[in-house]
Amino acid sequence: MRTGHGPAGGSEHRRSACSYDESLDREQGDRMAEERARALYRLVRRVVISIVGGTVLLIGVALIVLPGPAFVVIPAGLSILALEFAFARRWLNQLAERTGLRKRGDEPSEAKL
Repeated sequence: MRTGHGPAGGSEHRRSACSYDESLDREQGDRMAEERARALYRLVRRVVISIVGGTVLLIGVALIVLPGPAFVVIPAGLSILALEFAFARRWLNQLAERTGLRKRGDEPSEAKL
């Protein structure tokens, strides 16, 4: 006695259901791989910005006592760090207010900094 429809006894239905489930699993796996890649990108970006910005900032701090343009290098290091860290953004905004580049209460502008 046959169950199902068609000459294969319902195997076509089972096959299409399996391929549908497999395609859903593939899509979910692709999404998870994209999320992992995005997370890895964010981590690598944060590490690179930390290293480069921290190095430039430390060089600027050293240039306070050594001959060199510390007043240019320190804001450059803070600008690099501000791409990723809120504390550097706050320090850069405070520095801009103290130097008169921006008045207190003005919205920070990317073009000015």
